[in-house]
Amino acid sequence: MKHFLGVLAAALLLATPSTADTIRLAYRADNAPFSYADENGNPAGFEPALGKEICQRMELDCAGGLVAQDSLLSGLAEGRHDVAMGAIPMDRGLPDGLDRTQAYMYPDVFSVIGHKGHELTFGVGRLAVLPGRDLTFWFDQNSRTPVPYPTMEAALEGLENGEVEGIAGERRILAPVIETQGDTYGYIYEVRKFDPGFGAVLREGDSDLRFAFEDGIFEMSEDGSLRALVLEWFGYSAEPG
Repeated sequence: MKHFLGVLAAALLLATPSTADTIRLAYRADNAPFSYADENGNPAGFEPALGKEICQRMELDCAGGLVAQDSLLSGLAEGRHDVAMGAIPMDRGLPDGLDRTQAYMYPDVFSVIGHKGHELTFGVGRLAVLPGRDLTFWFDQNSRTPVPYPTMEAALEGLENGEVEGIAGERRILAPVIETQGDTYGYIYEVRKFDPGFGAVLREGDSDLRFAFEDGIFEMSEDGSLRALVLEWFGYSAEPG
């Protein structure tokens, strides 16, 4: 039967030897909204919710606890837990003997909005940019010209006046425009991921467990539940794996 074991006290949980029936999940403490302690001291946040859902779908008995950041990977190597989830970047080097799943979330995504139905001119054109994350590398790669505007209101005015054909920026900044003026504006460029994303880390020898987690991530990605979970905890500032 699918079920997720009640969370035990972290110190007791992570000191207990692993059994064939219980998968010990370690989450990074004090890392909201990824993971943190709720009012009862139990793991809460995006990654505990994701870990619980994967365990339910894959019919794994799992228990979770919070650990310090410097214990996430060392605890895996020493056998104190079986899976580490702590916003661990996909490009971070891992100690020998550890492996990772596919990414389950990408932070800091950006897109381009413009008039609904407009097709973004390939390789040319001027796009409004707002103060914030540097998009120079993307403009250099795509031979487009960034036109800075101090506010979204000014950028929208520039769009209406034909000064630019779109507005480039982080999704969390652009999303409110689509929500409130969706009849006029839409996304005219697919989401681009700045960073390599975050994945779960396991021991190299636990290939069956890694495959189970990857199957869970893929299944959630396919049915939209991973997107819903990312939206719940991060709004439009991130994208699911």
